[in-house]
Amino acid sequence: MSLIRVPLSIDQDLFFDAIEKFLKNILLEGECVSLVQDKPLICEILTLPSERFLHQQQEVIEIFEIHDKHEQVINKIIQRFKSLFGKIYSNLDIYQLCELTSEAIGNRALKNICLYYLAISGEFELVFEQFKSANCMSDKMESLKALMVSDNPYKNTALDEFYHEFKNDT
Repeated sequence: MSLIRVPLSIDQDLFFDAIEKFLKNILLEGECVSLVQDKPLICEILTLPSERFLHQQQEVIEIFEIHDKHEQVINKIIQRFKSLFGKIYSNLDIYQLCELTSEAIGNRALKNICLYYLAISGEFELVFEQFKSANCMSDKMESLKALMVSDNPYKNTALDEFYHEFKNDT
């Protein structure tokens, strides 16, 4: 949160170096073999607080300032880690049955946070491909969410397909 609200209050290079070390430890010799077993923890580190949450932390809400700072941090993350996100996503994007083990859930969560940042960087075709081929709801929802972040050629198609696929589910 301080990284967004008061960016000069922390050593950003040290912070991003630590994240990079975690991400690189996930990739050993091109395979997703993690020295860091807690992939959900890595996902939490990579998940920024919402702008709404940040507003709730202020006495005077500076909507545009918070939005701009939030976007700056997202852009810094993408600029620094896009290639790592792509490699991690590719290594975790293997067809598997949707298992409910902690390892499988952690792998999906990490894969999908990487996909989110890749979507923001403009990798919409990759995101739409996951949307089309998803065999579990978490992958389907996360790819849909990633497509909704910004205007792109797949946004409305994905939303329509999702609606038609699940409109009768209650």
